[in-house]
Amino acid sequence: MKKYNNEILKKLLILAFPSIIQEICMVSFQLVDTAMVGYLGAVAIAAVSINTAPIWLINGIGSACAIGSSALTARSVGAKDQAATDSLSTNSLFLCGVLGLVVSVIFIFFGYHISYLMGADEEVLPYAALYLQIVGSVFIFKYLALILSAFFRCIGKFKIPMYINLFSGVLNIVVNYLLIFPTRNIQVLGIEILMYGADLGVVGAAIGTAFSSFFSCMVLWILIKKNHSFHFKAKYIQIKNIILKKILPLSAPVFMENIITTTGQMVFLRLVATFGTVIIAANSLALSIEAVSYSIAYGLSSTASAVIGNILGQGDSKKALKYSYIFFVFGVVYMCLCGLTFITVPEIYLSLFTNSDKVINSGKVLVMLLSVMQPFFASTIILGGIMKGAGDSKYVMSVAMLCKGVVRITTSLLFVVILDGGIIGAWLSMILDQCIQGLLLFRRFRSKKWIVTGVIK
Repeated sequence: MKKYNNEILKKLLILAFPSIIQEICMVSFQLVDTAMVGYLGAVAIAAVSINTAPIWLINGIGSACAIGSSALTARSVGAKDQAATDSLSTNSLFLCGVLGLVVSVIFIFFGYHISYLMGADEEVLPYAALYLQIVGSVFIFKYLALILSAFFRCIGKFKIPMYINLFSGVLNIVVNYLLIFPTRNIQVLGIEILMYGADLGVVGAAIGTAFSSFFSCMVLWILIKKNHSFHFKAKYIQIKNIILKKILPLSAPVFMENIITTTGQMVFLRLVATFGTVIIAANSLALSIEAVSYSIAYGLSSTASAVIGNILGQGDSKKALKYSYIFFVFGVVYMCLCGLTFITVPEIYLSLFTNSDKVINSGKVLVMLLSVMQPFFASTIILGGIMKGAGDSKYVMSVAMLCKGVVRITTSLLFVVILDGGIIGAWLSMILDQCIQGLLLFRRFRSKKWIVTGVIK
């Protein structure tokens, strides 16, 4: 039995590896921006990070559409129903395109107001607003890239999105390097050469991210058209019967979960914004370091969602449960190991992003606090992905509503405003929220009530 479990784990890791790399690449866009502008000072870090929550919120809309659609599509693929696959994929693509266009327009015209509402001060606001407008202008392509990547996972082509996002991540670094910094002399193999630089600072980081997002979408589209597993035709678009009756009912709970989660995070970041530029920068870097661990967990989650949905589409609930347990245990062990490094060497992580002693000293304790919630966060991410793949999105949403909409907001106000706990109080609130959410999802997982076999009608 142990050998059998090891073989399953090996198989799942092979499947998950491309999604993990893809998730790391997607997270790396903002990580790279934060790290590269970090050497310009706390104002530059704050300008990139102050809009993190709104970007997460808007990313959540696209992710909700992709998750809901891919859960349905994975089941139709598992059931070998080509007509349903073509219909669902066409309508999903159409829905993501429309939503992405609306979001891009909102960011372009209201970017300044969003940055202002997030608490950017007069020194940070001009840079933060322009960063958000530039990055937000390409969200139509980000949404389309999300759904196209999900389609590839549904048919088992996990490596294609990985390679594209990996190249896009490298492209982002190169473009950032050329646009952020001024022209200067650099050492290459002991030889001093003149390196061109546009000296655009935060704006250069935004342009690099936007261009890389556009590139990945275009390549994904070209490859999915050549694959022939999906047939996109305008005549398949059925707003009433497919989008409103099938895709949205499954996507809506995921969307609401993301709305609730991000609203809680926005309240959290808005409170942090009152503590000053150095604390904003320290908080941003600590959250960026957290992404080192959760990016891999989200890669496991997206793989689990596609795999479990496909297995349940075949009607094999025992196999789905077996695979789910292995995904979960591996994810918890991995994130606990990450937590161990967070509590032992926090300065090393922080020094990768900034050379400011003030920011490093303020961020050390925050990185150490991350270790407390790692196993619970693993439960939230991975079990959430499994349940969404099984179509149990409503329960995941209800837990998020309780934890983010009630626990996070009320305890943030209690610890920060009433008890005057400062940044530590804000982080204790976040940890309490993640612990409760992880435990509730694990309880649901153990009950097996989330398992429903067959194609979702």
